[in-house]
Amino acid sequence: GTTLRGGGRGTAQERTDGHATMATKEEDAAKDALEKVANEEMRRKVTHLEEQISLLKAACDSRQKELQTRQEFYELQLKECNKSRDALQTSRDALETRQKFYEEQVQERNSCMKFKRQMSTGANVKEASGEAVEEAKEAVKKAEEAGEEAKEEGNEAKEAGKEAEGGGEEGKA
Repeated sequence: GTTLRGGGRGTAQERTDGHATMATKEEDAAKDALEKVANEEMRRKVTHLEEQISLLKAACDSRQKELQTRQEFYELQLKECNKSRDALQTSRDALETRQKFYEEQVQERNSCMKFKRQMSTGANVKEASGEAVEEAKEAVKKAEEAGEEAKEEGNEAKEAGKEAEGGGEEGKA
């Protein structure tokens, strides 16, 4: 075997191997330390990202609830608007019906007024023609009376003439 020389410090090769082993151990330790730091940093980043994701998810949930509430509100408003629209349509229909009814009433009234005017005009014509007939009758009566009077006066004149003739004959005699 090999004998240790120089106070048991081993051979130059052994010493070199020993240094290499030390260097490797230190390197490994440094690697482990770096890995630990990197892992710790990665864990911190992951934790931070998880927190951010959690916050974002909560914000999204909150926003979704808000939108859902708003949508329900708008749907209610839409229903109210539709009810109002339907009520207005019903009112409009009722008003149109009433307007038609009044228009018919006005037409009926106008027809009545026209008929009354015609009747009144007819009555006036009838009355006027009646008055004309009466006046004509009166005129005929007056004419007949005048004729009678004339006749009588004619007869009287005849008689007076006869008397005058007779008187003349008396005078002659």
